[in-house]
Formats: sequence, C-alpha cells, structure tokens
Amino acid sequence: MARTDPTVEMLGNVDLFEGLPKKALSQIVEAGKELSFREGVDVCKEGQTDARFYLILDGAASVTVAGRELNKLGPGDYFGEISIIDGQPRSATVTALGPLRTLSMTSWNFRPILKENSDIAFRVMRNLARRVREAQSSPTC
Repeated sequence: MARTDPTVEMLGNVDLFEGLPKKALSQIVEAGKELSFREGVDVCKEGQTDARFYLILDGAASVTVAGRELNKLGPGDYFGEISIIDGQPRSATVTALGPLRTLSMTSWNFRPILKENSDIAFRVMRNLARRVREAQSSPTC
C-alpha cells in the first residue's frame, strides 16, 4: 500500500526524526506497517519488552503508569520511539480509547535503515543526544 504524504509529514513531527528529508521519512514510513486496535486493547504494556514504535494516525489512546492515567494521545502523537533503539521494557501501558489506527515499526525493520543511511543514523543520534541534554537540564521532583 502506498503511503500518503500526511503520514510522512506526521512522522516528520516526531522529534526523533525531526529534520530528516522527505525521502528519508518516506523510507522509514515504507518500513512500517499500519496496525489497528479495538477500543480497550492494550497496544503495549508497562514492563513488557516490545521493540516497536507507534505513530497514531487516527483515534486516541490513554497512557498509564501503575494504573494511573498520565496522558492522552491522538493523531500525530507517538510512543515507543526509544524502544526501537534500546529494546528495554516499556515504562507505561498505552490503551486504545476507541478504534485506533497506527503506523508501527519494529526495531528489526528500523536498524537496517540506520545501517544503510548514515545521515538518518546521525540525525537520530543527534536528536537522542538533544533529548538527553534536555532531560538532564530539567528540574526533577
């Protein structure tokens, strides 16, 4: 199935992929797969290992930690962007609040893109480094 420009544009708004040219974003989108979830389905569960990234195309989802809702996500929002890099257990549960359509990509589909395209790999590393610096400079409770 051919991917639409809105999906490429949505992916370009993910901070991990910020600044990548459309060609690179299209390559990433093509490596992904559309997945749909029914209301009430846990897309991912806190503590489980699932090296998969999700970009919400349509619908809404709830983010909970230890059963407490922290956030609601909608079209253009994403989760699991770090999981496709490090494969560590999920820090939250994300549950579909209604019909949910996502673009999803596994780490094993993403890693070859990084290996084949050093520009993508460099930009992803730069954006991760920026996020680490921002996290380190943010006051904590």
